[in-house]
Amino acid sequence: MRADVTREADVQTAVAATLERFGRLDILLACAGIALPLAKVTDLSVEDWDRVMAVNARGVFLSAKHCIPPMRAQGGGAIVIIASDSAYVAAPDMAPYCASKGAALMLTRALSVDHAADNIRVNCVSPSVVDTPMARAALGAGPDDDLADFGLPEVHSAESVAEKLLFLASDESAGISGESLVIDFGGLAKSTFPV
Repeated sequence: MRADVTREADVQTAVAATLERFGRLDILLACAGIALPLAKVTDLSVEDWDRVMAVNARGVFLSAKHCIPPMRAQGGGAIVIIASDSAYVAAPDMAPYCASKGAALMLTRALSVDHAADNIRVNCVSPSVVDTPMARAALGAGPDDDLADFGLPEVHSAESVAEKLLFLASDESAGISGESLVIDFGGLAKSTFPV
Protein backbone atom coordinates (compact mmCIF):
# COMPACT_ATOMS: atom_id res chain seq x y z
CA MET A 1 0.00 0.00 0.00
CA ARG A 2 1.10 3.57 -0.51
CA ALA A 3 1.90 5.52 2.63
CA ASP A 4 3.70 8.67 3.66
CA VAL A 5 6.19 7.67 6.37
CA THR A 6 6.19 11.22 7.73
CA ARG A 7 2.51 10.90 8.66
CA GLU A 8 1.85 8.85 11.77
CA ALA A 9 -1.68 7.94 10.69
CA ASP A 10 -0.36 6.51 7.40
CA VAL A 11 2.19 4.37 9.22
CA GLN A 12 -0.42 3.13 11.69
CA THR A 13 -2.74 2.21 8.80
CA ALA A 14 0.04 0.33 6.99
CA VAL A 15 0.96 -1.64 10.11
CA ALA A 16 -2.69 -2.47 10.82
CA ALA A 17 -3.20 -3.62 7.21
CA THR A 18 -0.10 -5.83 7.43
CA LEU A 19 -1.30 -7.43 10.65
CA GLU A 20 -4.78 -7.97 9.21
CA ARG A 21 -3.40 -9.61 6.08
CA PHE A 22 -0.61 -11.74 7.58
CA GLY A 23 -1.49 -12.01 11.26
CA ARG A 24 2.03 -11.01 12.31
CA LEU A 25 4.86 -8.63 11.54
CA ASP A 26 8.34 -10.17 11.44
CA ILE A 27 10.44 -7.62 9.56
CA LEU A 28 10.55 -3.86 9.22
CA LEU A 29 12.70 -2.51 6.41
CA ALA A 30 12.91 1.25 6.87
CA CYS A 31 14.09 2.39 3.47
CA ALA A 32 12.19 5.56 2.51
CA GLY A 33 14.66 8.34 1.82
CA ILE A 34 15.27 11.58 -0.06
CA ALA A 35 18.45 13.54 -0.73
CA LEU A 36 17.51 16.71 -2.55
CA PRO A 37 17.95 19.64 -2.54
CA LEU A 38 21.73 19.86 -2.76
CA ALA A 39 22.85 23.15 -1.25
CA LYS A 40 24.95 24.73 1.45
CA VAL A 41 23.15 25.11 4.79
CA THR A 42 23.21 28.88 4.34
CA ASP A 43 21.18 28.47 1.13
CA LEU A 44 18.65 25.95 2.48
CA SER A 45 15.19 26.87 3.59
CA VAL A 46 13.91 25.53 6.88
CA GLU A 47 11.26 23.70 4.85
CA ASP A 48 13.93 21.93 2.77
CA TRP A 49 15.79 20.86 5.91
CA ASP A 50 12.61 19.69 7.61
CA ARG A 51 11.47 17.69 4.57
CA VAL A 52 14.70 15.66 4.41
CA MET A 53 14.74 15.09 8.17
CA ALA A 54 11.04 14.16 8.17
CA VAL A 55 11.45 11.39 5.60
CA ASN A 56 14.89 10.09 6.54
CA ALA A 57 14.74 10.33 10.35
CA ARG A 58 11.15 10.84 11.47
CA GLY A 59 10.00 8.16 9.02
CA VAL A 60 12.30 5.62 10.64
CA PHE A 61 11.13 6.66 14.11
CA LEU A 62 7.44 6.36 13.23
CA SER A 63 7.93 3.03 11.46
CA ALA A 64 9.78 1.59 14.44
CA LYS A 65 7.32 3.08 16.94
CA HIS A 66 4.40 1.25 15.34
CA CYS A 67 6.13 -1.99 14.27
CA ILE A 68 7.82 -2.75 17.58
CA PRO A 69 4.63 -3.41 19.63
CA PRO A 70 3.37 -6.29 17.43
CA MET A 71 6.91 -7.68 17.16
CA ARG A 72 7.24 -7.58 20.95
CA ALA A 73 3.84 -9.25 21.38
CA GLN A 74 4.78 -12.14 19.08
CA GLY A 75 8.18 -12.70 20.71
CA GLY A 76 10.57 -10.82 18.42
CA GLY A 77 11.43 -9.58 14.98
CA ALA A 78 14.06 -7.83 12.90
CA ILE A 79 14.37 -4.20 11.91
CA VAL A 80 16.74 -3.15 9.14
CA ILE A 81 17.27 0.54 8.48
CA ILE A 82 18.86 2.05 5.40
CA ALA A 83 21.48 4.52 6.56
CA SER A 84 24.37 5.52 4.29
CA ASP A 85 28.12 5.97 4.23
CA SER A 86 27.00 9.62 4.56
CA ALA A 87 26.39 8.81 8.23
CA TYR A 88 30.19 8.60 8.48
CA VAL A 89 31.58 10.94 5.82
CA ALA A 90 30.18 14.14 4.33
CA ALA A 91 29.73 15.04 0.69
CA PRO A 92 29.51 18.67 -0.45
CA ASP A 93 26.12 20.34 -0.25
CA MET A 94 24.46 17.37 1.48
CA ALA A 95 24.25 18.50 5.11
CA PRO A 96 20.58 17.55 5.64
CA TYR A 97 21.08 14.12 4.08
CA CYS A 98 24.25 13.45 6.10
CA ALA A 99 22.60 14.60 9.33
CA SER A 100 19.52 12.48 8.69
CA LYS A 101 21.56 9.37 7.93
CA GLY A 102 23.63 9.97 11.08
CA ALA A 103 20.32 10.04 12.94
CA ALA A 104 19.29 6.75 11.30
CA LEU A 105 22.58 5.16 12.38
CA MET A 106 22.22 6.25 16.00
CA LEU A 107 18.53 5.32 16.06
CA THR A 108 19.62 1.82 14.97
CA ARG A 109 21.93 1.57 17.95
CA ALA A 110 19.45 3.06 20.42
CA LEU A 111 16.61 0.79 19.29
CA SER A 112 18.86 -2.27 19.50
CA VAL A 113 19.66 -1.42 23.12
CA ASP A 114 16.07 -0.57 24.08
CA HIS A 115 14.56 -3.71 22.51
CA ALA A 116 17.17 -6.42 23.03
CA ALA A 117 15.04 -7.91 25.82
CA ASP A 118 12.11 -8.06 23.38
CA ASN A 119 14.15 -10.27 21.03
CA ILE A 120 14.03 -7.55 18.37
CA ARG A 121 17.26 -7.20 16.43
CA VAL A 122 17.93 -3.78 14.88
CA ASN A 123 20.65 -3.20 12.30
CA CYS A 124 21.33 -0.88 9.40
CA VAL A 125 22.97 -1.04 6.02
CA SER A 126 25.15 1.93 5.09
CA PRO A 127 25.94 1.82 1.38
CA SER A 128 27.90 4.27 -0.69
CA VAL A 129 26.24 5.35 -3.94
CA VAL A 130 23.50 3.01 -5.16
CA ASP A 131 22.34 3.24 -8.77
CA THR A 132 18.83 4.56 -8.18
CA PRO A 133 16.77 7.35 -9.74
CA MET A 134 17.40 9.44 -6.59
CA ALA A 135 21.19 9.10 -6.90
CA ARG A 136 21.06 9.83 -10.62
CA ALA A 137 18.98 12.97 -9.98
CA ALA A 138 21.44 14.20 -7.35
CA LEU A 139 24.31 13.68 -9.82
CA GLY A 140 22.42 15.21 -12.73
CA ALA A 141 22.71 11.88 -14.60
CA GLY A 142 20.14 10.53 -17.00
CA PRO A 143 18.77 6.98 -16.87
CA ASP A 144 21.20 5.76 -19.56
CA ASP A 145 24.31 7.66 -18.45
CA ASP A 146 27.36 5.71 -17.28
CA LEU A 147 27.95 6.81 -13.68
CA ALA A 148 31.70 6.35 -14.16
CA ASP A 149 31.48 9.51 -16.28
CA PHE A 150 30.36 11.29 -13.11
CA GLY A 151 33.43 10.17 -11.15
CA LEU A 152 31.85 6.99 -9.75
CA PRO A 153 33.70 3.93 -11.03
CA GLU A 154 32.14 1.75 -8.31
CA VAL A 155 28.39 1.90 -7.73
CA HIS A 156 26.09 -0.58 -6.03
CA SER A 157 23.08 -2.07 -7.73
CA ALA A 158 19.85 -2.00 -5.77
CA GLU A 159 19.82 -5.80 -5.95
CA SER A 160 23.23 -6.11 -4.30
CA VAL A 161 22.10 -3.89 -1.42
CA ALA A 162 18.88 -5.91 -1.10
CA GLU A 163 20.95 -9.07 -0.56
CA LYS A 164 22.58 -7.47 2.50
CA LEU A 165 19.19 -6.34 3.80
CA LEU A 166 17.81 -9.84 3.41
CA PHE A 167 20.76 -11.28 5.35
CA LEU A 168 20.24 -8.86 8.27
CA ALA A 169 16.49 -9.55 8.29
CA SER A 170 16.96 -13.32 8.27
CA ASP A 171 17.79 -15.84 10.99
CA GLU A 172 21.19 -16.22 9.28
CA SER A 173 22.23 -13.05 11.12
CA ALA A 174 21.06 -14.18 14.56
CA GLY A 175 23.21 -12.55 17.22
CA ILE A 176 23.86 -9.42 15.15
CA SER A 177 22.17 -6.31 16.52
CA GLY A 178 23.05 -2.63 16.79
CA GLU A 179 25.42 -2.91 13.85
CA SER A 180 25.90 -0.94 10.67
CA LEU A 181 26.99 -2.95 7.66
CA VAL A 182 29.00 -0.44 5.66
CA ILE A 183 29.20 -1.40 1.99
CA ASP A 184 31.43 1.17 0.32
CA PHE A 185 34.06 -0.78 -1.63
CA GLY A 186 36.48 -0.19 1.26
CA GLY A 187 36.17 3.60 1.15
CA LEU A 188 36.06 4.19 4.92
CA ALA A 189 39.02 1.87 5.43
CA LYS A 190 41.34 3.88 3.21
CA SER A 191 43.59 6.48 4.78
CA THR A 192 43.77 9.92 3.20
CA PHE A 193 47.53 9.97 3.93
CA PRO A 194 49.21 10.62 0.56
CA VAL A 195 51.55 7.66 0.19
